[in-house]
Amino acid sequence: LVDDIERRLLADEAIADAFKRAFEATNEALRFASGVNARVSGACALAVLLHGTRIWCAGAGDCRAVIGAVNDAGDSVAIRLSVDHRPTDPIERQRIEAAGAAVWEGCDDPQHGVEPARVYRDLGQRSSGPGLAMSRCLGDLDDADAGIVPTPDVRYYELSPQVPRDGQRDLFLVLASDGVWEHLSDEEVVRLVSRFHASGQPASVACTNLMASAAMCWRREEGNYRDDITALVAYLPCIGS
Repeated sequence: LVDDIERRLLADEAIADAFKRAFEATNEALRFASGVNARVSGACALAVLLHGTRIWCAGAGDCRAVIGAVNDAGDSVAIRLSVDHRPTDPIERQRIEAAGAAVWEGCDDPQHGVEPARVYRDLGQRSSGPGLAMSRCLGDLDDADAGIVPTPDVRYYELSPQVPRDGQRDLFLVLASDGVWEHLSDEEVVRLVSRFHASGQPASVACTNLMASAAMCWRREEGNYRDDITALVAYLPCIGS
């Protein structure tokens, strides 16, 4: 009975609301932070709450959280927990346009350069900014009038790290900034980390090799330029059940 009550309380929307309030309060605190000009700079954010086998993932922007699992056939399976907040997402576009801003569709022509979709106040005068390739973040406070918000999407997931469920068992959790995912798919990241997990090497080694692989992809595709490739790998169960 106690466990059932706890389960109901933890699955309550109050946790999602707490995440949202925390992100929004942090965003407001940046307005007064010394040494940080959050009016014209910002960052995506990702947070995870893990309680036994229950997990909540809150994200604003295009950082990403993925669970690595294995199925009965021994194949790696990638399960995405977070939401990428791209301007072209229908829900994001609707909010941006309701704020009076617009979404530039980007360019996918190798001859003229590849550019992601971006948010602008005025497509006819893109110099007015903001030109962000994501639609939610912490900071960039001056761009709230273009529909840029800090409110996270919160997702709930029931882990199965020890007893298989639906033919698969959850093995580890990967949290990483968008630079890791720019040239590596969810499945490629999970396969890479799975090799270190299967060989008994620690999560820190798997994480270091993941970031190194991301760096090599950037060097191959972009030369000397690369985006942030911060990553975290946690093997499950990491705090018991």
